[in-house]
Amino acid sequence: GIGSRWGWQRAADREAAALALAEVEALDFAERHIGSLSGGQLQRVLLARALVGMPEILILDEPTANIDQRVEGDIFQLLATLNQRLTILLVSHDIAFISEYVSRVACLNRTLINHDTDAVDDQVILQIYGGHIRRVAHRHQP
Repeated sequence: GIGSRWGWQRAADREAAALALAEVEALDFAERHIGSLSGGQLQRVLLARALVGMPEILILDEPTANIDQRVEGDIFQLLATLNQRLTILLVSHDIAFISEYVSRVACLNRTLINHDTDAVDDQVILQIYGGHIRRVAHRHQP
């Protein structure tokens, strides 16, 4: 089981680790070497490591930076679930993608401006980032 290689770990520590891994759906990775994990698996294990201490807030810097797009949504869904019981503050350059998952956005470009997610419109983007920013129009043909 978890920690079987390290007999010095207390049973309570092993139980806390197992609960955190289960919460992020990573219990199957408990006995694997960290170097053998994919980007998404590693991110889940790192989240579990942070959750073991029962934090009230998680601060994440680009939590999906090295994860393929297919898994990115899964990680943000997991964060949305965790956000029901703790505060999550994350840095992302992808405003359009994360806006589905966050309740507030702080835009930083020399000045920090805080908004509810529905308040970040074209005018706000222009004010913060200047006229060189363009939105991508996603139009897909059926």
